[in-house]
Amino acid sequence: MKTNLEIKTKPVKIERVSPKEYLSIPRSDIKSARFVPPKIGSKSFGSMRVEYKHLKYKPVG
Repeated sequence: MKTNLEIKTKPVKIERVSPKEYLSIPRSDIKSARFVPPKIGSKSFGSMRVEYKHLKYKPVG
């Protein structure tokens, strides 16, 4: 029986991630990073705008 598994992905060069996710990204993969402050009244700690050196493929969904 032959199954054709297809995982839909999209190329990502720049994305916003949480501070926790940012810490798990290898520094050798990051071209630049910038802190994006939270909105006034928000309970979050803000996010990080990360630009990768090379394209990453992230699952869509």
